[in-house]
Amino acid sequence: MKFLLSLALLATATVVSAQNGAASCTICLQNAIMALPKCAGLNITMTDFDPSLNPAYSVCLCSSLDGAWVDGCSGADKCGQDILSFKKAFADNIKSAGLSCEGTPSFVKRPV
Repeated sequence: MKFLLSLALLATATVVSAQNGAASCTICLQNAIMALPKCAGLNITMTDFDPSLNPAYSVCLCSSLDGAWVDGCSGADKCGQDILSFKKAFADNIKSAGLSCEGTPSFVKRPV
């Protein structure tokens, strides 16, 4: 079962970068989120990512909710300007998928 985060990231990357190749957008997003201090050392692969398996992923995702990590991927050679709509919806989407940042960060799977 896929989770909303993986689907949202992959779908967005595919749609907004069709003219540039989805791979460059996906790689940019993966590298950008893994560069966040609380995400360092985590393996976040957009198509194979289950944040409920490791509490460190929840901490990472809670630190990413402002979406600032997406900014570096908006260039024409990466995801294009359309990625900004993804950035605006990111926090709501990941919370709807099961992320809770109150108290101890946690992620409880919710079916898509």
